Amino acid sequence: MSNLLLKRVLDLNNIDIFKTNNKEFMTVNGTINKSLILILITLASAIFSFYYIHSPLLMVLTGAMGAIIMLILFVWAYFEYNNPKLVKYLSPIYAIVEGLSIGVISQIFESSYEGIVSQALFMTFGIFLIMFLIYKYRIIEVTSKFKVVIISTTLGIAIFYFISFILAISGIYLPTFKSGAVGIGFSLFVGTVASLNLLLDFDMIETMIKNQFPKDFEWYCAFSLLVTLIWIYVEMLSFIKKIRDNIDY
Repeated sequence: MSNLLLKRVLDLNNIDIFKTNNKEFMTVNGTINKSLILILITLASAIFSFYYIHSPLLMVLTGAMGAIIMLILFVWAYFEYNNPKLVKYLSPIYAIVEGLSIGVISQIFESSYEGIVSQALFMTFGIFLIMFLIYKYRIIEVTSKFKVVIISTTLGIAIFYFISFILAISGIYLPTFKSGAVGIGFSLFVGTVASLNLLLDFDMIETMIKNQFPKDFEWYCAFSLLVTLIWIYVEMLSFIKKIRDNIDY
């Protein structure tokens, strides 16, 4: 989902607008460091809420706050995408509120499915490693057409989730969120799309570094990567839950 925010940033036809007199440019180490900072903030926040806060209301509130921050960044990035400073300041706040939300979500899942959190974390790490190797060895080429397909599909999933949420409020629950074959298949599909978003993140990082984007854009990449990893983790929780519902212990 994060790549929707950065769609215009990656318009290489307009790359000159990012040129500045600043001699500090993006680096691999700088991007890794920013990513680790945001991931560690998210983990610390999630661990705190997992052990000390057991409130579904907090999950709703922090989830809403995270969505609002993302919406602000979406709108801002579209009109002021050559100035990354807002992401620099808002991404740590996003990491905190999403960490709180994820911690509560994880606790709810763990209370009914012992060990599911560690399983989801392991799968998320495994997916990250596999997708990195796929990108590194160009097993899948990240072409312009590929980007359009993934971004369009991601947007479609986001719209579908929003409609499903509205229907759920009305008491209508779609089979895609249940533990049957349709639900498992849907989770596999969404998990695959979420994983492929990592390829767009890696391509974005490589492109920006190669074209000497200003150093503050490291926060763009770190934020994008964090949103994708959170999405994958949540989808893995849902997928594992559906699988375990169909297994007799």
